[in-house]
Amino acid sequence: MATKIKGTKPKKVSVHQQKHDAFTREFIFNPLTTHKYAIKKHAKKTSTVTTADIKMYEQAELRHSSNGIMLHPEFLVFYIGLKEGCAKKLLLYILFHVADLHSSKFPFNEHIIKEFNNYCKRIDGKTAYKPDVVKQAIRDLVNANLCISVQRQEYMLNPLIVSASRREQWSLINAYTLELMKKNKDVDAHFFPKYVV
Repeated sequence: MATKIKGTKPKKVSVHQQKHDAFTREFIFNPLTTHKYAIKKHAKKTSTVTTADIKMYEQAELRHSSNGIMLHPEFLVFYIGLKEGCAKKLLLYILFHVADLHSSKFPFNEHIIKEFNNYCKRIDGKTAYKPDVVKQAIRDLVNANLCISVQRQEYMLNPLIVSASRREQWSLINAYTLELMKKNKDVDAHFFPKYVV
């Protein structure tokens, strides 16, 4: 991939942009992703070239996502309360790649564990978690009130943190609290973030 410069030969794109382009491809072309992400392209100025008192700009094509997911403010409280490591990475992977935000449900099985590990390796180049560590991470997410198990190998995200739209959030809150009641859980104790103060 090359950068166009008016009147000169194309220049190679930076390592940073190459890494960002690879990251955006993870979202756009990932068959596991339940959300449909789109990519936007813009010309961006990268530097200036001055020749014979004429200033010209080098330009590169910037690719970025044009859509995403709607995280609600409560997400911050939940996220900050999680310990660093596998659980935080797993939560973000589920949010952006696995969960159906219209139902807040997501599968969790050996295939998802394998894909999560492959994703971690592609993103940071080194992380790989043993299956037992990833299974503990999902339990950590349940204990932090971020999701609940609704049936074997299927979970539901707490709609306080994310939803496809504000309108859908209300029906998801009702569905989530019904799932908690089916399990004879205290709704308030298992629905809200676990505030330390």
